[in-house]
Amino acid sequence: MQRKTRGRISLLLAGILLLTTVFSACGSEETPTDTSGEPTSGAISGMTTLPDGSGTLSEIPIGVTTGTTAATEPPVRPSGIHFLTGLPVADESLNSARPVAVVFNNLRIALPQHGIGAADLVFEVEAEGGITRLVAVYSDIAAVGTIGSVRSARPVMINIAMGLDCVFVHSGGSPQAYSDLSAYSVTDIDGLYDGGAVFYRDSGRANSMGYEHALMTTGSRLSSKLDKLAAQGTRVSLDSGYAVPFAFNEADTAPTGGSAAAKVTTKYGSYQPFFRYDEASGNYQRYQYGAKHIDNNTGEQLSFKNVVVLSVKSSVIKGDAAGRRQFSDVGSGSGLYATDGVSVPIKWSKASAAAPLKLTYEDGTELKLNPGKTFLSYVNGMENATVGN
Repeated sequence: MQRKTRGRISLLLAGILLLTTVFSACGSEETPTDTSGEPTSGAISGMTTLPDGSGTLSEIPIGVTTGTTAATEPPVRPSGIHFLTGLPVADESLNSARPVAVVFNNLRIALPQHGIGAADLVFEVEAEGGITRLVAVYSDIAAVGTIGSVRSARPVMINIAMGLDCVFVHSGGSPQAYSDLSAYSVTDIDGLYDGGAVFYRDSGRANSMGYEHALMTTGSRLSSKLDKLAAQGTRVSLDSGYAVPFAFNEADTAPTGGSAAAKVTTKYGSYQPFFRYDEASGNYQRYQYGAKHIDNNTGEQLSFKNVVVLSVKSSVIKGDAAGRRQFSDVGSGSGLYATDGVSVPIKWSKASAAAPLKLTYEDGTELKLNPGKTFLSYVNGMENATVGN
């Protein structure tokens, strides 16, 4: 029923789009700042918005194209080492289970977040006008407590999840996002359709932050949902042809020939989160909105062994009053990799929307991450990233 409803919505909106060349939006989360830039070659993920009937917003789609890059041999997935972190894994079943990707609200008013610190990977992408959302990827969702708040999907977020063969968790999304979910047969858990069995509204957050910032879930609820999906025949194990996205060093190894990177800053308009290297732990600690980025489940600051910043060109969709962005996230580009207080320039490539993200050094040799958690930032050009002391 969910897919049929989504399909009818997509067909109806596709007809509307044939009659107009103007995209409009209403009810944005914040008044956006136009930070448009021209996209580079490659596939473009785009969106704008309309009311979804739930009291929040979903987005109306525009077309998406495809692009390709040269194929490379995937890293080998070794036994006993988790493919998302390069760390030892006691339960080998976690090495065959599909990860779970959750879209997190990252507005200042929606802080603190819950469960973000338990993620193995965290991606940050701009939604509009310097407002970002986070895609948190978990290898062991059952071990996570409260999770949220959960927000709506964008095509670029779906592409991230598909590249990792994730089960994708969100609440609402653009009709283009729903079209992509259907076209690619993405396994998703949607707050607009799965209701109280998986999601709930936190009354305290709803009263203090607003209804749209209060949608929560838990690791146990999501785990139970996965069990039900498996019983219905949905695949919850990694695909047999799964290409491991990242390679890892066997032990902590500082890059050679790099630049000092005690601090890494990314820029999304006036919002400029940063990472500060902590020599005692050997990790980068994250800050945003002028304060430590805290997981409210633990009270601890987010900390990452690896920080990856990727130049993924994006631009404001023409005619979108809310300033929502389209991304050239299929193709290739430049970036940087920071670990152990040192950064080196790198390159990224993604052969298709569903293909894994590949990272290499500038000379094309495979990048090996240090074992540990990784934060990946998509910025609109490397001029929006700085490293130094």
